Amino acid sequence: MKGKVCLINANLMRPPIGPIGLDYLADALAAAGYAPEVLDLALAADPEAALRGYFAAGEPLAVGLTIRNTDDCYFPSGDFLLPEVRRLIGLLREVTSAPIVAGGVGFSTNPEAALEYLGLELGIRGDGEHALPRLLSELAGDRELERVPNLVWSRGERVIRNRAAYPSLKNTAHSRAFVDNITYFRLGGMGGIETKRGCPGRCAYCADPVAQGRRSRPRHPGLVADEVERLQQAIGRDERFFLGLREESEANYNYNDNEVLERAIAGGMRGAYWDILRRLAEG
Repeated sequence: MKGKVCLINANLMRPPIGPIGLDYLADALAAAGYAPEVLDLALAADPEAALRGYFAAGEPLAVGLTIRNTDDCYFPSGDFLLPEVRRLIGLLREVTSAPIVAGGVGFSTNPEAALEYLGLELGIRGDGEHALPRLLSELAGDRELERVPNLVWSRGERVIRNRAAYPSLKNTAHSRAFVDNITYFRLGGMGGIETKRGCPGRCAYCADPVAQGRRSRPRHPGLVADEVERLQQAIGRDERFFLGLREESEANYNYNDNEVLERAIAGGMRGAYWDILRRLAEG
């Protein structure tokens, strides 16, 4: 084993949203020979005490910090979330000398500005499953950071954005073993599953093409169905679990007519999340 890597969920918004990116990233780190551990501050009664307690028990090779949102996406409040993340980074520097690597969709929308604001030297824009293990290898070896795809990093006063990489997800399977998905489902009523990344659309409000690329990269539907079943077995029967929509305009978001996935849905949970939003919009 190459060593421990701490993955921190710093998103304290309520209701809590499961950090699916950390769940997926932990699988990739484990496959690369590291020992990933998720420090989920969203589920901690006292996030600062949880952070200090974790690092008092030992030093990791590195810290991955996911930034899902830079604001709360809610017009009446318009709450800017990065000051709290910056405060958290200050606490991290009190308790660890391990390199801190930022990532997540929120970070990826404007990584250079986020890196500067947060006072960090390392961040990953977009997919981290290949980039973070490669970065850890370079930090332990030659430190030729320009080799690491998706890395955004500072050299003196310059911030450098390395080449972007959008690897195929077709054969990507996930264990869902690192995040407490059962508690998230109990508290927030939603279990996340990623069927694809990237989008060719140019909707002004959406961060997906910016953070994940403009080419749609679907996962194999059989592996998605396996993940649906794995979460279903862990969470238990609940009528909110999944929904496949059929309208052509919504085809980009769902495996609408895939027989493998539809059989899995038909045999288990049939969700209603998007359908509820549609019905509310229609009055």
